[in-house]
Amino acid sequence: MFAFFAELKDSFYRIAGIRQSTLPRDLAYDFMELGMMLERAEDVSRMLDAKYHFLLPRLEDVGGAIDLLQWTAVLRSASGLAAYRKRFGSAIAVSNVVGILLFDETFPRSVRYSIERIQTSLSRIAASATEKSPAVAAAGNLLEEIRTSQPAGIINAGLHQFMLHIQDSCTEISDRAFEEYLKAV
Repeated sequence: MFAFFAELKDSFYRIAGIRQSTLPRDLAYDFMELGMMLERAEDVSRMLDAKYHFLLPRLEDVGGAIDLLQWTAVLRSASGLAAYRKRFGSAIAVSNVVGILLFDETFPRSVRYSIERIQTSLSRIAASATEKSPAVAAAGNLLEEIRTSQPAGIINAGLHQFMLHIQDSCTEISDRAFEEYLKAV
């Protein structure tokens, strides 16, 4: 079974490599990038939300071995364990996990990185349109919120609520882009 999933993963990496290195950077590419980054931002926010809100152990287990193993699994699921260890070492801290998966501008699986790519793709798509784009504005608003937020502040204010806000914002961006560019008249 492991061999099957390893081959599947390798196939996905090959497809991603072909897409990244051979497709022209035109309108079709921007729509593909938009969809991929919307999905990535939502997936990472759902993983964080599931761990923090639904898998949250009993209060006395917070910071214990099972809790830390679950946070490591979240990093591994987002392909972020190696990047995390490179930056923070092997000690797992919740605020660092949230920081790298939500706010890191250099980690390709982070929500911030994804929203920045969404903003770029939507801006390029909107440049071919004649009217100002509400989808670009919605992406810009979300990006500004992420750029000005800090992991500790988000955790203290309510990580679950912030994850739901990210998911709702991604849905809004997606719906607006569909209405503006893809809906048949």
